[in-house]
Amino acid sequence: MTQSLLLTIYFFEAGIFFVVSPWTRFWLRNPLLHFHPNIALMADNGYFRGFVAGIGIIHLLVAIRDVGKLMTAGREESE
Repeated sequence: MTQSLLLTIYFFEAGIFFVVSPWTRFWLRNPLLHFHPNIALMADNGYFRGFVAGIGIIHLLVAIRDVGKLMTAGREESE
């Protein structure tokens, strides 16, 4: 149960990070994403940023599914 809860928290936090970070100043000024011109070109591409945000949405959907499973498991234990 504890492991499932920690994994759910991870998916939620990672999802929020991946959805929000490509559209912030952090992304535009990150030296790791801009140390080479080809990588910078890819990182600044709107389609790539949308792809990263899509990965974040998938993480959020998994977190929501896991919350539902945890709630169902909690109800079954209490009965």
